[in-house]
Amino acid sequence: MLSYSLVLFAVTCAALVSDGHPLKARQAAAVDDTFNIYAYGEGISGFPLFYADGKAQIGNAALSTAKVAQPVYFTISEASRNVWIAHPNTTGTNPDDAAFQTAALSLLGADSTDGTVELKQPTKELISSNEANIFDFYGDYVLTTTGNINFYAVRTDAEGVYSLIWSKAASEHIPVILRTIAPVTDGLF
Repeated sequence: MLSYSLVLFAVTCAALVSDGHPLKARQAAAVDDTFNIYAYGEGISGFPLFYADGKAQIGNAALSTAKVAQPVYFTISEASRNVWIAHPNTTGTNPDDAAFQTAALSLLGADSTDGTVELKQPTKELISSNEANIFDFYGDYVLTTTGNINFYAVRTDAEGVYSLIWSKAASEHIPVILRTIAPVTDGLF
């Protein structure tokens, strides 16, 4: 009986120590120097965010009807950790063929109640504005510093490609969660 009590005590102590990490450390951004953004929602299982004529779309960039559709990856701006800069993902292609060099992720009309998610030229004014200087992490989840913005997917005319919008109110569109974690399977398209 005494050995059972000692084992139970040891297991309890180990559990307390293993869960003793500060909450702040568990909430820290789960990103490295570069990261991608993926959308998850009903029928949307980790579709990547990509550049489409200056707007953010999710899905397969090759299927987009945008004139310029380019896969991207992100870095955090040197100006602010809440500004995320998109770079063309030119893996396997000539980097000079990219449609743009950098673009800041931004919420068009951030002072209103809804709008489009855009990828705009990162000017000094944009980077300091509440349109671009608004993004944050909670672990691997993408949030905004205002905390009251929801993201939605809107079907486009291309199968499996959605426009990404935001709203401060409920929407009839497909609610999505944005994360920096890729889906478990690679066969999304």
